[in-house]
Amino acid sequence: MVSLEEKIKGMLPLVSRPARYLGNEINSIHKDHNKVALKVALAFPDTYEVGMSHLGLKILYHILNDQDNILAERVYAPWIDAQGIMKKENIPLFSLESHTLLKSFDLIGFSLQHELTYTNILSMLDLAGIPLKSEERRGAFPLIMAGGPGAYNPEPLADFVDCFVIGEGEEVILEIARVLIDHKKERGSKEELLIKLARVSGVYVPSLYKVSYYPDGTHKTVKPVRNNIPERIERRVAPSLNEVYYPTKFILPFLSIVHDRIVLEVRRGCGRGCRFCQAGIIYRPPRERSIDSLLSLAAEAVQATGYEDLSLSSLNVGDYYQLEELILSLKGRLAPFRISLSLPSSRVDTFPLSLERELKRGSVTLAPEAARESLREVINKVWKREEFLKTVERIASFRRPLKLYFMLGLPGEKEEDVQAIVELAKEVKRRHPSRVSLSLAPFVPKSHTPFQWRGQIELSELKEKISYLRRSIPRRIEVRAHNPEASFLEAVFSRGDRRLSEVLLRAHKKGCKFDGWREEFKFPLWQEAFVECGIDPSFYATRKRDYEELLPWDHIDIGMSKEFLIEEDKKASQKMTNQRNGEMEKVREEERRRREKVNSNTVNLSNRQTDRRTDGQTGRRADGQTSKTTTHPLRSKQKIRIKFSKGEEIKYISHLDMVRVFTRTMRRANLPVATTCGFVSREKISFSPPLSLGLTSQSEYADIEFSDFINPEKLKVRLNEELPSGLRVKEAEIIPLKSKSLMATFNCAEYEVRLDGRYQISDIRKRIKEF
Repeated sequence: MVSLEEKIKGMLPLVSRPARYLGNEINSIHKDHNKVALKVALAFPDTYEVGMSHLGLKILYHILNDQDNILAERVYAPWIDAQGIMKKENIPLFSLESHTLLKSFDLIGFSLQHELTYTNILSMLDLAGIPLKSEERRGAFPLIMAGGPGAYNPEPLADFVDCFVIGEGEEVILEIARVLIDHKKERGSKEELLIKLARVSGVYVPSLYKVSYYPDGTHKTVKPVRNNIPERIERRVAPSLNEVYYPTKFILPFLSIVHDRIVLEVRRGCGRGCRFCQAGIIYRPPRERSIDSLLSLAAEAVQATGYEDLSLSSLNVGDYYQLEELILSLKGRLAPFRISLSLPSSRVDTFPLSLERELKRGSVTLAPEAARESLREVINKVWKREEFLKTVERIASFRRPLKLYFMLGLPGEKEEDVQAIVELAKEVKRRHPSRVSLSLAPFVPKSHTPFQWRGQIELSELKEKISYLRRSIPRRIEVRAHNPEASFLEAVFSRGDRRLSEVLLRAHKKGCKFDGWREEFKFPLWQEAFVECGIDPSFYATRKRDYEELLPWDHIDIGMSKEFLIEEDKKASQKMTNQRNGEMEKVREEERRRREKVNSNTVNLSNRQTDRRTDGQTGRRADGQTSKTTTHPLRSKQKIRIKFSKGEEIKYISHLDMVRVFTRTMRRANLPVATTCGFVSREKISFSPPLSLGLTSQSEYADIEFSDFINPEKLKVRLNEELPSGLRVKEAEIIPLKSKSLMATFNCAEYEVRLDGRYQISDIRKRIKEF
């Protein structure tokens, strides 16, 4: 009988990007399954590249694995090709770290980042051989849990998920783990376990709540079916970011991922009050990490990973209380590591222009959302046109590409608002001759926002607006638009209820998966599923709802009153901003107090190395003075040639990915590698001709130039301490600085092919000749 491990090995040569399925990355955690009390699989219903970029999963991974009696392993949605092979060869879905069957875990926790991943959840359960519906899972099957933004309207997944975490997972995950560990010792039933979990603050168990409907299809009641079960589920919130766990030993992927860098969460929550934004509501109140905490985390992460890039993360980084001091302090602290800093997309009115020279070269992303001031007043995102255009001119002076985000179909949008996008785009291009791209995102009404009662505009109207903008915006501006049909489906599920479970199941059976990927989205199959289930998707997506209507998610308590949301929606109709709203003032007052506390606990900046510069540009120091220091390339003093082997564990890593593994290994090992000249300096490392994917080698070579002298044997030891399993340095010798490159030195390679006993030599020769 062929083992699971042998089947996985047989699959890897046949799939795209096989490194997705290895699980032996640097900093991944491997524990003995027989020595823990609880086994958790953290599941992300999208590809490895997307899931590995998600910060929340990284936080939970380390919190759980820091417990001696708990292990956590990862699993991502296999890509289409891998799913086909797994079904054909009967390979159940497995975890990455140990290649353990998913159904062997005690708990599987899914991250719900957006509604278009829901079919992937069913696909993953199906691949794992786990019954899809909660009521069908009894006995030995794992508990299925879900959390994240999608959990704030959990109802469309109520038939499939046993329990949902409402709020921030790091606040509640260990409480849930303790309940599960105790329950395993008691050997109780699944029903008993669900009752215990429902009594944990922040946990919602949908099977313990009964939903009734009026004849017109709207909700009548949502009531618990047992005593001592809360009628409303309160959101869990971490009180202070300085006191919650944050990982620094990030897992280093072997292949390039969406956000392949250190991510430093500087701020969580937002008090701006954009009326379409769900994240701005569910992550309140705004909380910040102190500069000292961030500097410490950044230094630890750089040392543990060897990453060359660091990005500051927040809903709007520009709102961080001491952003200038933070960036200058980071530049000073991390100067020896030559780290590039970057920021995510920013509000138009908070982009830190004064710090532009301190940031990594690349595109700048701004989110105007609406082009006319009257519509911006509706959505409560106020900025002035002239100030925005001045920002554009400043960005143009730095010769950096510019990306702009606009929304279509916002409540109150008129033809003039769509035309204004064209006019503003032309003016931006006039003032910014470098590359400009524009992204169009259809408005999707989300739960727990002031616009949750508003419907999405009709699909035909949305398509026409996108078509008009594509025709009208000058071709020298790149225009990208979200798939309007996918946005329509997102709106259906964002305001959906339990009756959509059958539609979801039907779509899954028809082959729908990876709906967020344009090339895989199959809208006709979704239309068939709605028709076969007798459900009109417009009832959920485009219907305007009354304030008196009981919404499917009203039993989820986010800590923001429904009256406040109604008041905000009414103000939108009157084009009033919420600057003086009482509840908003309360949020901002809490934020102000937190900032004062952070500021009082922060060491004076004069004690930090904030005036050390690494970009060779003139800029303003933290003390307000101007400095110009140039970081010269680290000149070569010595060259060492290493011979290394590439083993079975790492043979599916491409040459370019292997180069990245080596450069990050050098950084973790604190080796004085020489660098090139130019704005973006590179380590001086060159390799022998690339080895084909899937092959092992006993004799690969690399030449490394150093800015200081180093003993070759010590180099060999340091590299082997840091390299992943499968890469081993066998020899190291000093060679002349002016010696020929490896590419020029090599003129042949010897290959050895090993075959099992099924083939005769004569057959092999015949096949080679025919080939």
